[in-house]
Amino acid sequence: MSEPKDEAPAQSRRETVTYVVVVHGIGEQRKNECLINVVNRFAEARRRAEEDDNRDVLTLGKASGQTGWSKVPVTEQPWLEFEGIPASPDSGTPDRPFLGEPPKKPGENLRFVDLCWSDVMQDSIEHVGQDVDLWAKGLLGRLLRKHKAAEDAARKTKTGEEKKAAEEAKVPLWIRRVLYLLADTLLLVRFAMNFRFKEMKELVFVKFLGDVQLYGEYDRCRGQAVRRFHEVMARVEAKHRECERKSDTPREAHYVVIAHSLGSIMSLDALLYASATSAVRLGREPQWEFPGYLRDGGRFAPPDTRWIRRVQSFVTLGSPIDKYLMIWWLNYRYLLKPDGRVREQRPKIKHFNYCDELDPVGHTLDVVRQTDVYKAVFKKRGVFRLLCGPDGAGAGCMSAF
Repeated sequence: MSEPKDEAPAQSRRETVTYVVVVHGIGEQRKNECLINVVNRFAEARRRAEEDDNRDVLTLGKASGQTGWSKVPVTEQPWLEFEGIPASPDSGTPDRPFLGEPPKKPGENLRFVDLCWSDVMQDSIEHVGQDVDLWAKGLLGRLLRKHKAAEDAARKTKTGEEKKAAEEAKVPLWIRRVLYLLADTLLLVRFAMNFRFKEMKELVFVKFLGDVQLYGEYDRCRGQAVRRFHEVMARVEAKHRECERKSDTPREAHYVVIAHSLGSIMSLDALLYASATSAVRLGREPQWEFPGYLRDGGRFAPPDTRWIRRVQSFVTLGSPIDKYLMIWWLNYRYLLKPDGRVREQRPKIKHFNYCDELDPVGHTLDVVRQTDVYKAVFKKRGVFRLLCGPDGAGAGCMSAF
């Protein structure tokens, strides 16, 4: 795997504090649960540990001892920091083992933020979750109708631009095949699980496919998840400023967002929405609106999103963003034209995409990277193919710094 060359940082690491924001993917996750593996791998990368010296050291209790376990803790710090994961890669101590200890001098190490949002989907599944056969049938019917409309338009149009647009609106054959296979296979599997493996049935059809269904189909779930992302980041930013005011040489916060699977889609929505104008986030632009984002009919102001200017990198692992854009295209029409609704990011956020070539869901992200809004906010830094899962994030994601 080739690594990109490091760019000269605008500020020295001593003038900044780097926060690694970890966003979980599919399935139920408790606070800090997803973050544990990432911290362990970062510790190994900083120590330049040999392959036979890799250890899972951090436990959930030790992690949550710094932040508390509630959904939105109000008394504890919103980040974790550990001795042995220094901010600078040149400050590692290979001879000293990582034990998951809190820092002796806070602020000299990387800080980790767990962005837990599984409860947003759990709160909705009971009310709007649908049996997989009905869901798959409706999803497939919607895409087939879109495809037929595009075929009809392509036959009727004569001008080059209109014909090109109609051809591009068609649903690719591979997507249609995937959905046919999904509908047939899942029904068969669910029928078999009615007799055995009932717990596995609950895991697959409710906790995993339910998440996919909710985020794609239920707009309010998307809006509430994006709101959670913005609220957590605003709280980290405010707490950072509070801590740095006590210093003679206050430092600026820099953020690196690492997101896996479904979390990468939510993070993309959240980062782009944070880059949107205040008019968009106040609900005054109906073409780019996340229902559920504004609370109590918008009487309360949206969260502060000035932190977006300090997001340095966005790292996606096993991301199905392109598939979501093809299947739930109605959710992503806002990506097509900025039209003054998005503030162009300066400097742009570096986007690193890691994927396993054997992963049928997350792969290269060619579709989203061609959209105008993506180009206004992000700078593509290549595709890195891995032969490992998200637990290997530490060493690979170091290229994001």
